[in-house]
Amino acid sequence: MHHAFSACSAIFATMLLLLTARTAVSAEPPPWPADETSVLFCYRSPRNIIAFAADGTRQQSYGVVPSDFKAFGFTYPEAGGGLVLMRGRYQAKGVEAFLAKRLAEAPALTLEALFTPAGPTAAPGVIAAIAGAAGNDLALVQGPDGLAVELRGTQPQRHLLAVATTAATHVVTTVTDGRLLAWVDGVAQPAQPAVLARQAEPTVLVGADHDGTRPWAGTLHALAIYARPVDAVAHLTALRQRLAARPAIPRTSVEVEAVEVSSTPSPNAIAPYYRGLVVCSHRVLRVRAGPTPRNAVIKIAHWGVMGGVTLAVKGLKPGDRQLLVIEAMDAHPYLKPEHTSENLDGDLDAPLFYEISGWSIRTALTATAAKP
Repeated sequence: MHHAFSACSAIFATMLLLLTARTAVSAEPPPWPADETSVLFCYRSPRNIIAFAADGTRQQSYGVVPSDFKAFGFTYPEAGGGLVLMRGRYQAKGVEAFLAKRLAEAPALTLEALFTPAGPTAAPGVIAAIAGAAGNDLALVQGPDGLAVELRGTQPQRHLLAVATTAATHVVTTVTDGRLLAWVDGVAQPAQPAVLARQAEPTVLVGADHDGTRPWAGTLHALAIYARPVDAVAHLTALRQRLAARPAIPRTSVEVEAVEVSSTPSPNAIAPYYRGLVVCSHRVLRVRAGPTPRNAVIKIAHWGVMGGVTLAVKGLKPGDRQLLVIEAMDAHPYLKPEHTSENLDGDLDAPLFYEISGWSIRTALTATAAKP
């Protein structure tokens, strides 16, 4: 009897442990920001920028749109909630009056960003900025010498924060009481004297300067602006947990040969869309990494138009071979509203994938940069 009771107790304890573990794994990630008091601006998912009213209540949701489609529109959302910038400037529309009122009253201004650079940079690039016609009031910049904060003030100020990085990086920078306080991945940086300028109609920019110069390449995972200081370590912990909680998407590196190529429309033909996908069919030649597609011939959606530019997929021909990185299109539901061109005669039921390696965009950008 005693043994039976002990066995039952052990089984119950094991079940409780498994249930607890499962609950812990499936628990919702912590909110970010946890305290919405004095939040002026918050970006936390594709096409979901949120501004907050003076009393701290949510005021309005804004879409993010390129401020200059033709020159700086190589920017698109990604499944994990980030914004991928390859040569793009995004601007929050309609927040100028709201920001101006709040910033004029704010005793402190904090900019928080979590981002992953595309790689080392030979020239400075603006990750995010509060800017206006006179320039950037406050900007977070990645340069060859590392991350820096720039302030317009009564005269330009530049404060180096950290050495160059290519990993996911969290930065919090606060201007208050004539000082610049900053934290990089939760580590406090030396305080610096700082003067903050305040323009009549400020806005929020991502990926380039207010005039479109100094473009930055990378992925912006989160961005927030506050009228108060924040706990940098607590925010870093919450954001890391949110990133870790994202479901993993199976990814395949595969050598393919083009079978059929859909026609690529002109930028004008897809207006008012400013970017569009083009679906092509490819024969799987060799899988280098990841799960093997179940079909010998698969369909892949490539970016065909972006920022008013026709991309490299327009020049793709049957028989062309490439090494691509792909994911199942079903894992990217945010792409459903995008303009998609598909006029293939082959297997309509072939599985559809999304090319995440950016081949079509990078090839077009390289060709553009090579022109005199």
